[in-house]
Amino acid sequence: MDAVSVEPAQVFAYRALRHDLDSQGAEPETLGALETGLQDTPPGSALLAVRARTGVDDPERLRAALWPAGPLVLLWSVRGAAHLHHEDDLGLLAAGLRPAGHADAMGRLLAYGTELEAAGIEPDDAVDTIAGHMREIVTGPTPKGDLSGQVAGHLPRVLAPWCEGCGVFHPQDQIFRLAAVRAGLVIDPGAKGVVFRPFGGPVAEVEPDEARRELVRRLVRRLGPTAPAGLADWIGSRPGPVRALWDLVADELVPVKAGGRKAWILEADLDALRTAPEPERVRLLPPGDVLLRGWDKKLLVPEQALRSKVWKPAGAPGVVLARGEVAGIWRPRANGARLTITVIAFRRLSASERAEAGREAAAIGAVRGAKDVTVVHEDA
Repeated sequence: MDAVSVEPAQVFAYRALRHDLDSQGAEPETLGALETGLQDTPPGSALLAVRARTGVDDPERLRAALWPAGPLVLLWSVRGAAHLHHEDDLGLLAAGLRPAGHADAMGRLLAYGTELEAAGIEPDDAVDTIAGHMREIVTGPTPKGDLSGQVAGHLPRVLAPWCEGCGVFHPQDQIFRLAAVRAGLVIDPGAKGVVFRPFGGPVAEVEPDEARRELVRRLVRRLGPTAPAGLADWIGSRPGPVRALWDLVADELVPVKAGGRKAWILEADLDALRTAPEPERVRLLPPGDVLLRGWDKKLLVPEQALRSKVWKPAGAPGVVLARGEVAGIWRPRANGARLTITVIAFRRLSASERAEAGREAAAIGAVRGAKDVTVVHEDA
């Protein structure tokens, strides 16, 4: 099949549609973006992502959706980062986030995988070992530091090396993070710092390849046109090793050309890509939102100077979406109960767009518990 050409605006319209970003009134647990998880880095980002997609400004109503009272759980999942997921997906994530072979496991652990390999330890077996100890130790609320120290006591030094910065032996951070979802651990959303709890309910057992297939299918369904590099970016591996994951859904994909570059979409979603309506609303998305984990950042923000402002290795800002494009970034600054949100525009925002951005900022302030919110507008 020949590749269908689509415009960047169509790609963005499709993503906005699949991420509930141009609607209001959805319940938090029904959001489509939960299929891929909503990242909670920095802490609190996931609730802001939910708010942007539902229009719910009442923080208590948002938090009521969180486990154990509600169906949404916070856990270390994709890339070992904290994400908000539906509780029914715990089994799918535990199975589907297992690497598809040795090369994929090495890709997810990078240099530390090489250290394990030199010691004759298969990286994925090491994750299983640590997950087993986590599962046994966590029977109630357990702070991350306490869990790490207790797990280290059961491990050989290659799995729990000396850390100069902490002054203790503990598991390498990334392997510790990847083990948590296999152990069935969720993060207490009301605790200060990272406090784990056992999920405490039944977790479905899912065949690993079927789980991997479903996770890849979900990513492509939510992002639209993407490529193996986009999958690698999302899952935290390298393009070569994730080909085995990509091939699991290859028979469901059709090629498209977006912004002059080849990508793929689920054949079932091709009509939605062609007909997705142009977004009408302004949204302030938190840092790390899954909407921005596309296969080609140039498609979303063509100018290199502006891309470097959006995608930063540390201290990434939030993003201003306006009428179907990345129209700027935003940064919060708290001073006691006062919150200042600075909106840095990449283009001239209309009066109505600035007003909508102001309403979005006020809603963010409410979720964060601010008593007073000031919005400052600047040009990039």
